[in-house]
This record gives sequence, C-alpha cells and structure tokens, in this order.
Amino acid sequence: LKIDPQSLDARIALGDLYASEGKESEAVKEYVRALELDSQNGDLYAKLASLSMAHRHFGEAERYYRRWVEAAPSDEDAHMALSEFYRSTGRLSEAVSSLQRAREADPSSRTMHKAVIRLHLEANQFEEAEHEIALLLRRNDKDADGRILQSRLVLEQGDTVKASQL
Repeated sequence: LKIDPQSLDARIALGDLYASEGKESEAVKEYVRALELDSQNGDLYAKLASLSMAHRHFGEAERYYRRWVEAAPSDEDAHMALSEFYRSTGRLSEAVSSLQRAREADPSSRTMHKAVIRLHLEANQFEEAEHEIALLLRRNDKDADGRILQSRLVLEQGDTVKASQL
C-alpha cells in the first residue's frame, strides 16, 4: 500500500486499519508518525492512550493522556479520560486534582464540577464533596444532579432520614 508520507489523514486511516485488524504495534507506529505531522492532534493521543491501556502499558498511557490534555486543554473528554485513568489505577487524589484543574480552566462546566464531586465521594472526602455541592447548588438550587449528589453525600455520612428529605 502506497501512501503519501506527508498525509496526516492517510497516516491516521492506516493506523485505524491496523488497529481494527489487531496489529497494534503497526497502528502505534502510524499514529506516532501522524503526530510528527500534527503534534497537537488530541484524537491521536486518545488513540495511543487507548492502545496503551489495552496492553496494560500504564506509563505510556498516562503520558499520552497528559499530552492529550496539553494538546486540547479545553476538551472535557481529554480531562475526563486522564481523570478516569488515574481513578482506574487507584490514584483518586490525582484524579480529583486533574479534574479540579480542568474545572478551574472552565468554571462554568457543570460536567466537570459534578465529576469532581463524584470523585470526592468515592474517595470519602466528604467535607470537600459538601463544599463542592454547596457551590454547585448555589449556582442553581434546583439542579437535579446536584440534589442527587447531596443525597448521596448524606447517605454516605449515614443520615438516611435527612437523605430522604432532600
């Protein structure tokens, strides 16, 4: 197969073809070559991180997730993926920190805010979760997800009566 070595789309398509055929090492080579043509392509970092995770190459996966965030700092999916990587490898505090940095970059992102709260709850960081829930509900006291998270917090703290009243 002859492809233009300077064609980003061709490199990505070839990498995707290799990945779909189970030829991961060839796919990685093509994606890396594509990154040489466009080092800010977040989708390529996502593909490389996913392949690395599939083969349990956690160091590589983390590096690619971080680069994805650097390449696309306003991409919520990039931040969520990095945070999920940290969570899945048992690094909850890093998962929380990662999402908090993303939320600071875009304070209006309710998705990031709620993800931070969920991680605080998962890490049993109840004071932090309570603070974040209060901030969320201060913006919109009728936020259904915020109310659900508030109930979950109260349940986690053992107050079933108060949780049922929320």
